Formats: sequence, structure tokens, C-alpha cells
Amino acid sequence: MSCACIGVYAQDVLDYKVLDTATLKCHYNYEYQENSNNVNSLRSSDMILLVSDKKQSSFKPYRKFVFDSTGIARKEYPSFEEMSILRDRFVYGGMLAQFTVLKDIPQNKTTLLIGFSGTNFFIEDKLNEIEWKLEKEEKKIANYKCQKATCHFGGRDYIAWYTMEVPISEGPYKFSGLPGLIVKIEDTKGEHRFELTSLEQVDDFHNPICYGRRRYVKGKVKDFLKAYSTYRNGGIGGLSQNGVSVKFRSAHPQINKRMRAKNNFIEKE
Repeated sequence: MSCACIGVYAQDVLDYKVLDTATLKCHYNYEYQENSNNVNSLRSSDMILLVSDKKQSSFKPYRKFVFDSTGIARKEYPSFEEMSILRDRFVYGGMLAQFTVLKDIPQNKTTLLIGFSGTNFFIEDKLNEIEWKLEKEEKKIANYKCQKATCHFGGRDYIAWYTMEVPISEGPYKFSGLPGLIVKIEDTKGEHRFELTSLEQVDDFHNPICYGRRRYVKGKVKDFLKAYSTYRNGGIGGLSQNGVSVKFRSAHPQINKRMRAKNNFIEKE
């Protein structure tokens, strides 16, 4: 059985907006429970946080980072064969991990770029809306001395561990505002977890903080969740409306079930 891939990686025209060049590259593992009703539906994705001296950053899947940086450097998209190699070499989660988050600390702005089957959302919010509670507890994670902090964000309660050994107010996804880099953060139900695996200093054009220029739908997270829920629950019908066809009718029930199970996005309405 074969069907078209929901996540389209290429566009007809190579067109990026480059915001800055990173000086710090942080690798994270993102583990998440894809189905809120199934504790065994854990998926994981390699993610990259790029941070510049001008306090701008991007957070995206590693494979998307390689695709974007290669495309910008060459002025052309990586080939399908190259993307297939990346798919096999690096852990890459499903739909729920296919997002890019841009932070602009001087402008106090965060932007979430996320889409499904040809529909792309451009979601802007204020950056410093997370109210952190700093705790006294300390422990060592990934060879860094870390301190504990807690917050409520996107409908979930989180426990974070940050280190002042890397004195930047940054972290994965939209998380920031602590006195140091977030090394690990997890919601209290264990459904979404980010953990730093390595970091390195960089200083070349191969690490652009950027995003692709597309036709975006501007809105809020609740608008994306509503649209995604309609698409997800539409099953094969949702795919057909977006120009994706599945040849074998015998596969429809399985695809419908798989689409409807992906119901646990990191932010809740």
C-alpha cells in the first residue's frame, strides 16, 4: 500500500526569509505521546535550537534544519534522494513534531509555523507570557548543574531544569524567560518532554535562523487546533479535500484510525 505523504517538504520556488545567523546550536530530543488516550503511542524527534547573538532563535526538526540550510547555501532544494537519506539517518516524529518556532527577544515576539497537508499557519504571540516559579531543588543533567522551575503553559503544567552555566534565556519550543538555558522540560503527565543532548558554538552561514516564505493563514493556536481537528477527524475525506489520494479502499479504515489518533498537540485549546 502506498499513499502520498502528508508533510510536503518542497515548494516550487526556493524562497526563504533569513533573520540571522546562529552562534549556538543546541540539539534536543523531543519525546511525545501522540494519542492522549494511549500511553504506548510515544514518538520522538531530533530537534535543533539555533540562537544568535542578537537574541533571535529558531526551533525545528533536525531534518528540516538540514533541508533549509542546504537549500539556502546551494540556492536549490536538496534532492529527494538526499531527503530519503535524512529520513533514514535521523529520528523524525510524525505530524505533531512538524513545527518551527521563532523567538525574537528584543521584539518580545514568538512565532509558531505549523501546517498540515498544504495548509500553513503563522501564529504570533508575545514572548514573555510564561510565569515561572523558581524552585530551590538542584540536580545534574547532561553534565550541567541545573535548577528547577515550574510553570503552566498551553493547558499543561511543566517542570523545567535550567542551567546558568549556559547563561542565555532560551529553551525548546516557546519556552524561555529563565536565567539560563533549559536543559530539560516535561509536562507533569509525561506526555511531552524535551531534553538537551548536545550543544556547540557555530559561526558560519550554514546555520541560518530562517523560515520559508509561503501562503500562511494568520491566526491563534486555537484556530490551528480547530482546523487540524476538522482535518484529522475527516480521515480520508480530509486528505481528499487537500488533493491527496489513496488508491486502495481497503486501507481507508486503517488510515482514518491513524489520523484520528494524532490528537495530542503540545498546546491545548
